[in-house]
Amino acid sequence: MNAGAYGGEIKDVIVGVKTDKQYYENEECDFGYRNSKFSNSKECILKGYFQLQKGDKSIIQMKMDDLLQKRMDKQPLDKYSAGSTFKRGTDFYASQLISDCELKGYRVNDASVSTKHAGFLINDGNASYTEFMQLIEDVQRIVYDKTNKKLECEVKIIK
Repeated sequence: MNAGAYGGEIKDVIVGVKTDKQYYENEECDFGYRNSKFSNSKECILKGYFQLQKGDKSIIQMKMDDLLQKRMDKQPLDKYSAGSTFKRGTDFYASQLISDCELKGYRVNDASVSTKHAGFLINDGNASYTEFMQLIEDVQRIVYDKTNKKLECEVKIIK
């Protein structure tokens, strides 16, 4: 999917991928925002080959610690989630729209919108697939009704 955060994406460091069918160079993967040629493909990625940059160990550790602290401060890392649930739009951040629509804490049984970061849907106990799907649909509908903006799922739902 080309995951990314804080200005970096997988496409920036991956050399290529091996699937169950063949090997692809980075340029052949058609990486985009939360997308690649594999997003709607039946191919299964088996291996990723990365080229990382060398650097000073202490500087790298400081950057890693800083990014981890940012995540801990802003994201519900102490809760079960699938990460950020909705993609940002061309002119909006999904989490801001969800917050603006006062949906933090909105729940369908044990599935809820995080009160810490509205872009994360979390499991507060024993939420089922059905409850999460209802929560996703509710959030999309409410945000669309109030803002006329359509939220697209970032997570891939496999049935």
